[in-house]
Formats: sequence, structure tokens, C-alpha cells
Amino acid sequence: MAKRRAGWLIWLLAVGCLYFFENNAGTRAVLTASLVVPAISILCALWTAQRAAITVEAPARLEAGETGRLHVRMRGDVAWFCAVTARLEAANALTGEKSSREIRMDGTEVSEPLESAECGCLCSRVVSAEARDWFGLAAFPLRRAAEAETLVFPRLFSVALSPRDPGALESTGQTRFGPGEPDGGAREFRPGDALRGIHWKLSRKTGRLLSRETSRPEAAKWALLLETSIPGEICPALAREAEALLSVSRALLSEETEHMVFWFDGKERRLRRASVASGADHEAVAEELLRASAVPGGERIAALFAGESSEALPGRIVLFSARADTDAVSLAGCSAVTLVLPEWETAAVRAVSIGELREGVEL
Repeated sequence: MAKRRAGWLIWLLAVGCLYFFENNAGTRAVLTASLVVPAISILCALWTAQRAAITVEAPARLEAGETGRLHVRMRGDVAWFCAVTARLEAANALTGEKSSREIRMDGTEVSEPLESAECGCLCSRVVSAEARDWFGLAAFPLRRAAEAETLVFPRLFSVALSPRDPGALESTGQTRFGPGEPDGGAREFRPGDALRGIHWKLSRKTGRLLSRETSRPEAAKWALLLETSIPGEICPALAREAEALLSVSRALLSEETEHMVFWFDGKERRLRRASVASGADHEAVAEELLRASAVPGGERIAALFAGESSEALPGRIVLFSARADTDAVSLAGCSAVTLVLPEWETAAVRAVSIGELREGVEL
């Protein structure tokens, strides 16, 4: 804009010199137009900036890889002899990725493509909007609306769960007592068993920690953890980990296995948790998880999870992390832990067993 103003001043100086040496109707018309036309255009831009506003509308939901339409609208009174430009920014809160572009409002509405290859919450907003005169001599900011939010859902894949996992429905490692025993049956205490289920009387007799054996064993206890702490500002692999977590959650639901999901929300700065026991729960957790923000250099989920777990740790913990330097091993003392990491070359994920787990999640 400074160059345009300098060019306009040079033009006025040249026209003034021409008028001084040759005072006629032509030079007077050129000099008048050089002053009046830019002034009118500047006044139109100022009038538009005071009466117009820019709004943005985006689809509420998309799937990863799907293309939607982003609508940028100009509302209010718009004068002629000026131009309106806006800069759009789209940011994925889950991965930290951002993109921006500048558009020219040739009419009252401009439609732009909106897509994201990764899942997450895509926030589209107008970073700046200006009304300018045709000559680029002055610019005046316009009012802008709040950002538009689009949830980009992942394309879930099938997951095979190992039939042999700690706390599963089979009664391995049981200790049976005869019919003459008044206290019924019991088995060895396993990680994930509830403390209220401990058979304290028989435990004192045998010197081993035993749990009550019921006719129908309780379902396996699972905890799915998403690591939102990332080493840098941007981490596209975090979207793959969220996709893997939701895929495992759906697989557990297909086996009617209730489970818990934990993640650290960067916006609210606290550990979030949700129980998943139905398809509606899965949908609600997916929406909340996609709205989570990555936390560059933030607190690790394993330490937060262990610190806030008042009861015994679940028998099966699956930690989904986009970074290899995780502290998942700290959870392996009392639980079977699976660490799910991204495969950088193949844009997939892989499972790594930690601690007691031998057959884990096959991804």
C-alpha cells in the first residue's frame, strides 16, 4: 500500500507540473480526476467498512477426505467503487495444522472448497477483512463473525481383538474350593478386579489374594488412552491415533464390552474421561475427542491417568500415542499395556506389547 501511495503522489506531481506548463481544459480534467476519483473510492471503502460485516458458514460434519463447501458472506450495505478482500484460516485443533488463503468478495457470497485429509475439529474463521479503494491507497477493517466449526470424522477400520487378554471372560487361574467350604469359590486376584470383590476371609486362610468367583464373571475392563502431548506445534499422526482409538472402541462395542476412554483436553487443561457402553456413547465420545486440542510439550496422559485413578488400574490399557518417547511403561506394573504408535512410512498404526501382554490388539 505504501508503494501505491508513493506512485499516486508521483502521478499528482507529474500532472501538477503538466498543468503548470500547459494550463488547458485537458490538464485541468486530468488533475481533477486524479484527486476526486481516488477520494470518492476511499470514501466508499470507509462507508462500506462501517456498515458491512463478513460471516462464514461451514458444514457441521464431514468425513476425512470428503470435500464440503465453505460459504463466506458479506452482509450489510456495500458501496460501489471499492473492493472487499478477506483472509480465511482453517486450523485443525487435534493436529495443529493450519492453512490460509485470501479471497476477493466480488459479490455478496463466495463459496470455497473445504476438506481435510485428517480427522479432528476444523475451525474456519476470517482472520482479516478489509474494504479498499480501487487504487489501493487506503484500507478499512470490516466486522467479522465468530469461527465456524466442522467435525471431521475418521473412516474407522476393522480391528481384531486377541481372545486371550487379562481379565477376559474365561476363568483361567481359578482356585476352586470343595462343596464343604462354606464360603463358596474363589480364584486368584487379577489386575483389574474390583477391590470389593476380594474374598478377604479365604485370602487370610490361604495367604494369597483371592477374588470371589461368581457364576458369571465380570466383563473385561479396558481403558483407552489418547496421548495429546506432542513434541512440536504440528503432529498429523495424532489424527491417525484418534482414528485407531475410535476403531478399537467400536470393536469392543461389537463384543458388548464396556470400556473407558481418557484424554487430556488442551483447551480445558484437564483430564477428560468417558464411559462407552452403547453406540450413542461412542458417537458422543468421538465428537468430544475430535474437539480435543494437541498440547505441545504438555503433560503425559499415563502420569495423569495413574495419578487420578483412585481404584485399581484396569486389566487392559491401550495407549494411543503419536510420539515414541512415551511413559506407557509406568502403567505396566499392574496392567497389561499395549502401546499403539504410527507407522510413518505407511500412514498406518502398529501395536507394541508392554509388560504382561503377549497377544494384543491386531491393527
